[in-house]
Amino acid sequence: MKKVLIFGFFIAFFAMSLKAQVTCYGQEESAEVGFWFDHFYYAKCTDWEATGSKLFGPDEDYIDFNGGSSVDFTNIFVEKDGDYTVTMSYGVGYADEEIGGLLNIFVNGQLAEQFNFFRNPDRPITYEFTVELWADWDNVIQFKQERDWPILLGIQLSNGSTITGKRVEAHSVYSSNGMINIVNPAGKCDVQIYSIDGKLVKSASSIEALISLPVRAGFYILKINGTAQKIIVK
Repeated sequence: MKKVLIFGFFIAFFAMSLKAQVTCYGQEESAEVGFWFDHFYYAKCTDWEATGSKLFGPDEDYIDFNGGSSVDFTNIFVEKDGDYTVTMSYGVGYADEEIGGLLNIFVNGQLAEQFNFFRNPDRPITYEFTVELWADWDNVIQFKQERDWPILLGIQLSNGSTITGKRVEAHSVYSSNGMINIVNPAGKCDVQIYSIDGKLVKSASSIEALISLPVRAGFYILKINGTAQKIIVK
């Protein structure tokens, strides 16, 4: 009974707070070299149904693993062989309080990471780990449920390696298709977008896992909870 009640609570919580604006890309687009560095790729854009995974209750953005199911990200083409960082955005439907849940991560068929997760009711979370990818190869990153219920929003790649197993509290920012996108792991997020000459263009306050704000192409100063950075929107 305890598990059923807890799991029901998380379905309700994520349904209320984690709505995001989702864009799925075509196979030709996602197969372009460097695509995965400029785009956050949603789990719901993969062939998750074939493995038994499903949408997370009423939430149409997160994928819920079910009975050992998996989510595969394919068509990952990079310019050169090497280590790359994967940033995974996820939530937790249920995890045992003592031993936690377990998600195995495979890269090109080889086990690359065993991710032990615990319940975190306050916010969605991101997790960084390092993978080895090959140039001129259709690299595949697979997430496979082993124990309890993780829920997956999606992933994004960046160049170079990171410390394996790093939970990230900072915001991840990227631009795509005239949008400034902010992966928000830290709860309430206050955002201001300024033109390069200091004029306020747009502002927002949100607790969503992903905040997407439309702007025209150009250079901007983005301020998140008081911290400023530059960003280019094409």
